[in-house]
Amino acid sequence: MKKTNTGHAQEQPLNCCVMTMGIKHAEQLVLLFGKTRVMQLMNQLSEQAQHLLPKRAQIAQLSDYRLLFLLPSYTRLDALRLVYDLDDCCDAIAQQLYAARLALSFGICLPYTSDTLEDAIQCAEYCRLHDRDCERFSTSYAFYSRQAKEQLHHRYQLEQKILNALHRQEFELFLQPKVNTKTRQVVGAEALLRWIHNGVCIPLQEFLPVADQNTCIRLLDTYMFERVCQLLAQRHAQGEPLLPISINVSKASFEDGHYYLGEILDICKRYGVDPSLLELELHEDIPFEHKEQVQMFVQRLKGAGLRCSLDDFGSSRCNLHVLSWIDVDMVKLDHSFFAGPWNSRQQILLQHIIPMLHRLHIPILAEGVETQEQVQFLTDLHCTLIQGFYYSPPVSVHQFFQENEIIE
Repeated sequence: MKKTNTGHAQEQPLNCCVMTMGIKHAEQLVLLFGKTRVMQLMNQLSEQAQHLLPKRAQIAQLSDYRLLFLLPSYTRLDALRLVYDLDDCCDAIAQQLYAARLALSFGICLPYTSDTLEDAIQCAEYCRLHDRDCERFSTSYAFYSRQAKEQLHHRYQLEQKILNALHRQEFELFLQPKVNTKTRQVVGAEALLRWIHNGVCIPLQEFLPVADQNTCIRLLDTYMFERVCQLLAQRHAQGEPLLPISINVSKASFEDGHYYLGEILDICKRYGVDPSLLELELHEDIPFEHKEQVQMFVQRLKGAGLRCSLDDFGSSRCNLHVLSWIDVDMVKLDHSFFAGPWNSRQQILLQHIIPMLHRLHIPILAEGVETQEQVQFLTDLHCTLIQGFYYSPPVSVHQFFQENEIIE
C-alpha cells in the first residue's frame, strides 16, 4: 500500500472507490486538547489504516483533519467494513489520548458513479458534509450517487432562483389573523412569505427545505422583517390602525443571533416602528438544549422592546422543561394538536397543558384550529386566542385589511 499526497492521488485512474474521512468538530477538539494532540490522533489513525487496506490502496491527506482513501475494487460492503474498522481504531486511539470518544464522518463515491477522480473527491466530500447525521456527535457515513449529483444540481439552481426572486421582490407578505374568541376581533397577525412567480404561488415545500440548508433563509428572515416594518410604517403614516405582527425566527438566524438582532433592530429604528408591535416566534428547530444561548437571545430581544413567543409548543423539539426557564410573552400550541380527527387523547392533553400554562401566567395562542368544536373546546378552557383556517388561511395584505376590522 502506498501513502501519497493529494496531487499524486488525483493522477490515478478512476476505477476505484473514493472515500473521504474527517474528524467531527475538529476545531473544538483543538481548543480542548491542542492541535498537536489532534494531529497525533490523525497520524496514528493513518498508520492504523495502512494495516487495514490492500497493497494497491492509497491514502492522501486532504487537510489537517481529513484523509482521502483510494480503494481499488472496493464494493459498497467493503467500504462499510472499512468505515466500521476505522471507527473502532479511532475509538481506541482517542481513549488512549483523551480518555474520550471521538466521531468521524465519511463520504463514499463508488466506482463508475463519477466521471473524474477530482469530481469523485468533490462528490464524496459533498455527501460527507451534507449527510443528515453529519452534525450528530457519532460516526456517520453517506454514499454518493448520480441521483445525488442531479439533486445537488437541482438544489443549486433553486438556490439561484431564490436569490433572484429576492432581488426581484417576488416574495410577497401574507398575513394570518389571530382572533380573540370572546370579542371576535382580530388582535394580531402572523407574517408569512409566499413566492409568487409569474402569477403562480410556488409551494413552500418546494423551496423552503433548500432555503433552510443555506444562507437563503437568513436573507428571507431579514427580508420578511423589513416588509413587516414597511407595512406598519405605511399604515402609521396613513393614520390607519395598527396591530401586532409576529415573524418566525429560523435556526440559522438564531445561530447568527448577534448579527441578526443587530440587523432587525436597525430596520425597526429606520422605519420608526414601535418595537412592541413586533413579535419574534422561536421556531421548533432552534436548539433549546443550548439554554444560555436561548436566554441571551430572548433577553436582548425583549430588552429592545420587542415581544417573543414560543412557537410549535408540544412538538418534539420544544418540551415541557423549556417552560421552567424561558421568559416569553406567549406560547403557541402546535398545530398538531388540532390536525386529523379530533379525538379524546388530544383533548386530554390540552385539558392539562392549558391550565398549566395559565398557572405559569403565560398567555396562550392555539395555532392550526380548524373547526367550531375545537374553538368551543378551547374557549371553555379559557384559551381565547386562536389562529387557524377556521377563521382564515394566510391571505395577502390587501385582502387581510379588506376582510378584517382592526381596532387599536
